[in-house]
Amino acid sequence: MNLKGRRILLISPQDWDSIKLSKHHYALELAARGNQVVFLNPPRKNISFKKIRFEHISKELSVVDYNLFFPYALKFHLYALFNWLLNIQLKLISRQLKHFDIVWSFSPLFPNLKGFKADKYIYHVMDNLEEPGFLQPSQNADVVLGVTDHILSKFQSKNKYLIRHGLSGKFLSQMNPNSVTEAKKGIVDVCYTGNLNASTIDRKIIMELVTSNNGIRFNFIGPYHKNDELTCGFINFLETSPNVVLHGKLETSQMITQYKMMDVFILCYDKTSSFAHRRNKSGSSHKMLEYLASGKVVVSSKVDAYQGNQELIAMLQEDHNLKFQELFSKVIENLNYFNSNELINKRIEMAKENSYQIRINEIEAILNKEN
Repeated sequence: MNLKGRRILLISPQDWDSIKLSKHHYALELAARGNQVVFLNPPRKNISFKKIRFEHISKELSVVDYNLFFPYALKFHLYALFNWLLNIQLKLISRQLKHFDIVWSFSPLFPNLKGFKADKYIYHVMDNLEEPGFLQPSQNADVVLGVTDHILSKFQSKNKYLIRHGLSGKFLSQMNPNSVTEAKKGIVDVCYTGNLNASTIDRKIIMELVTSNNGIRFNFIGPYHKNDELTCGFINFLETSPNVVLHGKLETSQMITQYKMMDVFILCYDKTSSFAHRRNKSGSSHKMLEYLASGKVVVSSKVDAYQGNQELIAMLQEDHNLKFQELFSKVIENLNYFNSNELINKRIEMAKENSYQIRINEIEAILNKEN
């Protein structure tokens, strides 16, 4: 099955207006290939449950909103009833969306994907392993895709395949060796990108880095709020630290502009006692490829998918961050080496080899194999 000229329903656990993740990039790249893509947001509360709402992003891409006719909280108290009601909801949505060539779900919300009318069903798992019923959609999927071996090990399906994270064409087109320079003189700029309220961040290590390196400017790109007691202190710390710049959520083009001015990127996952429960969160990372596309060095916690790339990624080899500060200091002291033109070019080439278009070609080959 060629992934061109198809009508594709893409089911996402994050809405279209949130920080752009893999689901959003797949939608954009599939649309760029001439497919008609319908991006189904998670349930909304501010619209009638009787009708779905369309928003046309482009000629090839539409976003659809809908509302549940029952309380979402049932999922956590009466799961069997929740699923029964969800099947009714699915029929209401499906009647209005009609037939698709492919239903491509990144969400565990709908356990019976075949409630949507389509020729092929893909269940693509990035995370959400803690979600109730996350395994169920695989029972009705023709193909199960996962970004790590750890994720795929949870599924019994014979038709399961490893598909790593990808990199958007926008990053690739604007990041190239000619737009990147070696380490600049003066203050060193370090960057972290992501939701600053995420539970997966090792906040303790990041705070130690900021405090003990007051001659370095730390840039944080991504949304944040103070409504969470666990992270409120962390956000307050960042706001009051003189060597921290909080950029907030940026559009991709703005992010790329900032990336070109950075010297070092950090990826620091929480590896404490709760780590085993959330191992899939640090088994892979879409941020890593965006960092690599900048050409600049990345200092990282252990990320399973990128083991074996020590020349390009300064990565800890242990499942803890006790030596993160030591590794960071080593990189800063030898920044001219880590950001040499040779290593910059190699990182950019590595990023190019992992574009979403390449990932879609891999998935296309899998679909043809399964026909």
